[in-house]
Amino acid sequence: MREAAVVTFSFKYVNRLGVPDSFIPRSGRVTRDGLILEDGRIFFRDIHRVERHHKSIVVVLKPGATISREISNHIFKGFTTFLINIGGFARQVQSIINRRVSMARLNDRKMEMDEEEVSTRFVKADCPNCDAAIDLIDVVRSHYIYCEYCGAIFDHYGYLVPGGDSYRVCPETGYYERVRDYWQHTFYVTRHEFAFKSRKLFCSDTYVHMVFEKVFVKNLTLLFGAFLAGYEKIKSLSGRDPNYIELVDANLAAHKGDMEKALFEYAKLVTRNKYHPGLHMNLGLIHLKNGNERKALVEFKRSLDNCSNYTPVIEILRKFSGPSSSDE
Repeated sequence: MREAAVVTFSFKYVNRLGVPDSFIPRSGRVTRDGLILEDGRIFFRDIHRVERHHKSIVVVLKPGATISREISNHIFKGFTTFLINIGGFARQVQSIINRRVSMARLNDRKMEMDEEEVSTRFVKADCPNCDAAIDLIDVVRSHYIYCEYCGAIFDHYGYLVPGGDSYRVCPETGYYERVRDYWQHTFYVTRHEFAFKSRKLFCSDTYVHMVFEKVFVKNLTLLFGAFLAGYEKIKSLSGRDPNYIELVDANLAAHKGDMEKALFEYAKLVTRNKYHPGLHMNLGLIHLKNGNERKALVEFKRSLDNCSNYTPVIEILRKFSGPSSSDE
């Protein structure tokens, strides 16, 4: 089925606190050439990536991107990022933008090749989650493929790993987990301090538990604060994929320094989910946190053996190029 040349939608710019800038929605379009927001255009080659948080889309631009003054007014200070709320159409818009951004990049690489290179080296895959075209040129074939545009992991037959539409790298903990919208409620009054605020989070179940442990006792001074914090924790316990049932307990154990329990739980997870790059990355991070760089590198290597273009691990290894190994 041929994709529509122009896709229209309504949107509102949103600040870092998640508050829309106006009550009246604006008009946006995705065309063959780029993303148009009101009268401002962003060319696909200037977009680094697009992320979706429920009904909102985060657009991350490349440094030096050419944008209008109107759009630049909504860029977060110190970043190349802005946020728009699209409503229930956010998933479709993200998918279309990812598809066109990824195809623009692939076409640029293809233009640099001669006919023989195109026939022998040009390889791509389509992400089953966001429909982006994944560049596999010169990428070693492995069990899985990683989509840098939405964070999904899938095999060469186009099947996502279990929980593939909701499990990805948490922006708060760095672990592979279920990630979705939560709220941090801080409502308490003590002799020396007080707080009355709520903050929207896009994070993992583990991070919600860490937040709960941090605020729950204080929130007991105002029962409705304790109730709200408890609700978010209960929400994090529901609907988890059965393939990763031990994941939160394992990560919390690692966070508290209980390596024996963490490694025991991960042994079950890895046995049940063979070749999973995200779980081996988590193990590597746990060993790194424990000061064992040698074992961490072993797990990072296993992750890349299972998914050779797994960007989260590639970025970790860039930070630790040439680390000295250490034993327990």
